[in-house]
Amino acid sequence: MSTKYTIRMRLAIAFLAIIGLAFASLNSAMARFAVILRDRAKADIITSNKSISDNTFRNLMDNVLIDVVIAAIISTSFAITGAVLAGHPRWLREQEKAWMYFGCFQCILSLVIISTGGYLADHVHGFQTSFERFSGNDNFQYYNIMYYGGVGQAACGSLVIFVAVASFAAFMISDSHERSIQPIERQSEQYQ
Repeated sequence: MSTKYTIRMRLAIAFLAIIGLAFASLNSAMARFAVILRDRAKADIITSNKSISDNTFRNLMDNVLIDVVIAAIISTSFAITGAVLAGHPRWLREQEKAWMYFGCFQCILSLVIISTGGYLADHVHGFQTSFERFSGNDNFQYYNIMYYGGVGQAACGSLVIFVAVASFAAFMISDSHERSIQPIERQSEQYQ
């Protein structure tokens, strides 16, 4: 395996690892916001006459918390796996299929990221007034962060799948092109 080929693979893997780290940070922040809002809804159930909507919002925040924790764990596994593979080029050179396994792993986990992001955006969408009520005097726009974070997460998950499939196709085309050129070079060397 050529050095140029290994460098390209390492750059693609490092790029995907950085995206995984950004997803993990976003999901960690959304988990913290879900806990804050859930606790505020619990406190409001005792003092308010709107206990049904408060209880529904609290249950939503419990579900959002589970969703973003799963997405954060998956995103962290993206980042760790990518950092290990990008940091140890010897593994990529010795085991030629390592990048293919990483790409397949990336696609499978991106499908989970797409579904968790879609779930988050879908379930948070109808609760904008509840978000405004429980946000209090905070400067954070909890609804916008969670809704658009879920939409962005689903969109980026689909882009990660596209990048993984496109880089797989590019590497396969490049590899087959290099293999087709090598026999021609050998034939030209024989005639000289």
